[in-house]
Amino acid sequence: MTVGMDASQVLYGAKAASREELLARLSKKAVELGFADDARAVYEAFIEREALGATGFVNGFAIPHVKSSVVKRPGVIAVTLAEPLSWPSYDHSDAGTVIALLIPEDEAGETHLNLLSRTVAMIMDERLRELLDAAADAGQLASVIDEGLWR
Repeated sequence: MTVGMDASQVLYGAKAASREELLARLSKKAVELGFADDARAVYEAFIEREALGATGFVNGFAIPHVKSSVVKRPGVIAVTLAEPLSWPSYDHSDAGTVIALLIPEDEAGETHLNLLSRTVAMIMDERLRELLDAAADAGQLASVIDEGLWR
């Protein structure tokens, strides 16, 4: 499985008043990028997943994810926030970087676990985390994520 990542999949320096507002923007972006065909259904799937437990990870990262039949192909959308958002996380840190995963329902097993584990490994890699934090624009962030997920 190779999903790939480019600057069109990054919202760099985004502003959002709440986690829900950001998830709504991510849902619309998923449709714009052709990952899904129904932004409302993607948003509802994000909200349902958030209700199950924290998708905030550690070190200011959150990994919201959707497994749904409205997702047509696996995808990744990344956001760097101008101001961190309150996001339930394992280390109680606010989210400054959000890496959203979109998984088709029929790939909910292996693709989901593979993409999620690669994302966690990338965030835990100190060198890659520093590169993510230092990315100066959408292109650089996309390049680091692409390296982190597919190296």
